[in-house]
Amino acid sequence: MKSLVAMVTGAGGPAGRAVSEYFQDVGIAVVRADMNVIPDSNSMRLPAASDQSFICALNQALAEAQIGLLIPTVTEELPRIAECRDSIRQKDCAVFLSDPDRYGLQTINGEPHKPSSSMA
Repeated sequence: MKSLVAMVTGAGGPAGRAVSEYFQDVGIAVVRADMNVIPDSNSMRLPAASDQSFICALNQALAEAQIGLLIPTVTEELPRIAECRDSIRQKDCAVFLSDPDRYGLQTINGEPHKPSSSMA
């Protein structure tokens, strides 16, 4: 089992900063990830969740940094990460995220999509 190193996405925003600081305060190693550069030696840049390369870049970052816990905090990332949550977990990385079914996702051409709701 990997030693506990947590990756917090959206670490430049308020939720990501708060989660990162909490983990750091309790002695858990944290890698801060954000689509913007964070002036910190324990940070890395990831593409925006809307970028086609987001999941590939995330998987590469998880492997390179030997991340054992992923905590996504960016709303736009949640459905994309939820869709591949099980494959990330199979790589010995826990994902702090609900089941993809909770987001009402459908997959179209390998991409997550929320079905349209029609109002009567």
